[in-house]
Amino acid sequence: MQSMEKKMSTYNKSCCNFYKRACWGWENNNILTDKDGSLDEFTLVGRKVMKEIKDQFDRGNVSGLAELKAEAFYKSCMATHRQDRDSIISQFKQLVKKANTRDLTKLLSTVHSYNVWPLFKVTSRPDPRDVSVNILTLFIGDSPFKNLRGKETIRKISDSLFDKINDSPQITDRLIDSIETDEKLSKAVSDIKDMLNSEHSYEYDEMKRRKRRHVGSSTDIDEEELSSSSITRAQTKFNQTEYGKAQLYDRLTLGELQSGCSMINWRLYFKNIFGEEISTTQKFIVYKKKNLMSSCDAVALNMTHNLSFRRYILVSLIKTSINYFDVGLLLDEDEWEGRSKTKDRWFTCMAFTQKFLGLATSSVFVRNSPSKDQISQVQEILKYLKKAFREKILQKPWLDKTTINAAVKKLDNMVDKVGYPKYIMNQTFRDTYYDQLFIASNYYNNVMFSQKFSVKQIWKDLTSPADRNKWGMVPSEVNAMHNALHNDMTVTLAIMAPPFYDPDRPISLNFGSLGAIIGHELTHAFGTQLGQFYDYEGARKAWMTRSSEKALVERAKCFIKQYDDYTIKGYEISANKTLDENIADNGGLRAAYQKDNLELNKKFYQIFTQNHFKEDELFFLSFAQMYCSKYSDTAAKYEVTESHSPGPLRVKGTLSNMAEFSSTFQCSKDQTYGREPKCQVW
Repeated sequence: MQSMEKKMSTYNKSCCNFYKRACWGWENNNILTDKDGSLDEFTLVGRKVMKEIKDQFDRGNVSGLAELKAEAFYKSCMATHRQDRDSIISQFKQLVKKANTRDLTKLLSTVHSYNVWPLFKVTSRPDPRDVSVNILTLFIGDSPFKNLRGKETIRKISDSLFDKINDSPQITDRLIDSIETDEKLSKAVSDIKDMLNSEHSYEYDEMKRRKRRHVGSSTDIDEEELSSSSITRAQTKFNQTEYGKAQLYDRLTLGELQSGCSMINWRLYFKNIFGEEISTTQKFIVYKKKNLMSSCDAVALNMTHNLSFRRYILVSLIKTSINYFDVGLLLDEDEWEGRSKTKDRWFTCMAFTQKFLGLATSSVFVRNSPSKDQISQVQEILKYLKKAFREKILQKPWLDKTTINAAVKKLDNMVDKVGYPKYIMNQTFRDTYYDQLFIASNYYNNVMFSQKFSVKQIWKDLTSPADRNKWGMVPSEVNAMHNALHNDMTVTLAIMAPPFYDPDRPISLNFGSLGAIIGHELTHAFGTQLGQFYDYEGARKAWMTRSSEKALVERAKCFIKQYDDYTIKGYEISANKTLDENIADNGGLRAAYQKDNLELNKKFYQIFTQNHFKEDELFFLSFAQMYCSKYSDTAAKYEVTESHSPGPLRVKGTLSNMAEFSSTFQCSKDQTYGREPKCQVW
């Protein structure tokens, strides 16, 4: 309770700015060390988890080959010094030379084999028709140019990338020239990094990836699919014969893929990236097939632009690869000292270690975490939240009986994954899993081996049965997530910590924070994007009736109008892009608020009396304080491009829609947090 009060301010106008009342002290006590960065509670807890694993490495407290490999990877990262600069630059030089070829099949397969995916991406995922088996899936790749990613189709990317590259010919020419001559690659790499990241740094990208924890999905579902199923597009396409059931993907044979995109020798391509012969009977799922084929046509018909295309692919390779190294290694001598002293290197090295050896870092974390004893308590919270959904949240008068029954069936068939998967604590399992990953003392080689190992795992997944009990994230990640493709609900061990969860505090606080997070994710199972298009087994099958979908669309319009007026540091958020997450915030908190949940534990009665807080006040304070956050102007600019509203706006938008909040703090409808009308879907 004392930590809660320290985060607050004496500002007592809850109905005008409850976020300020809840988080003013937190903002004053937490300083942004990065002038272009941001900070929030999820980041702070994540750093604490990484520090706990680092301390175990420093003590040599590891068990088995897999954990030894994780420790060795971390130490190789930490041991990379200035004197290694020439060697690293030479290795980068050889890498880009290897990829720089006129043979497009070799070019793409070489770059893709290092887990860098320009143009298109390949992965293995459950077959939408038969979720018991996995199938190779192709969808939109990653662009090194942030302003292209997710805003244009693959064809538009391929059409515009030539102009985009040629907008900076002096930089790309320097890249190619430095590879073909003996000029220093370091300056070229540095210039390219500046061009690509002048306003969008890798550290910010990693921070945003980690911030998708409890409100995003780590499932490989591209932004084109998300936008195609968004509520705004649904409104304009409602007159389609099968609303919500539009075919976003095509099922192709190897022959059909070859004839549709002949610029690539697909059998050779897959042999190059997987090291395995692909069967002529192999089937593929291709998302947005027309876009991929148009992209192939654009490259095939514009072979005069082959050099520009190669430059685009090489920029992707360089941009991704150099991000695993302290950029100071590639700077001139006089710039090295200042950057190396300000960089929090241990955290960067731990983040990369977890990225590549997450099962091993997680087993270290789980073995030494006191939170293991709390798993059963969190399972009870999940149980009661499901009960709230089954008996109240899903029992909406605007849903017809058929849809309600389908929703309840989806809820009842959901696989719960709480804490950690038991198999990661099996040393034989861990050692076998990482058996083909070779880790030594050379950090550059460790990164490249790990990238290639990640790609080989795609083939391994393909040739294994689809398993709904397999975890899609590691337990040392501060996260909770509903995965539509498996219809499972994951709550990691790492998130079972203050300010999200504490077994010794009032249950109302735990429901206001972790309960709201879990409720948010459960809401996604019935959401406006993926949830309504995947059924109780995770098969791609719409389960809402037309009338229920229409009612959902109408109710969602209220949220678009509400959030359309929200800004942070002068930057407007996108009410359309954040819609599904805003609805989940609101529905999740409403589910967590159910009175029978709060009555699980009467302990809070003794505490709020002493601290002058009422039961409901504790609940709403807990919700607000888990979104305490700070943003630089640069971070705010990019925060508003994400699919989640910034923390302060999540608090404002959600609480102002809760009649119970207005009643608790006696807010009138002309005050910010008492606003009318109040939007509600779930």
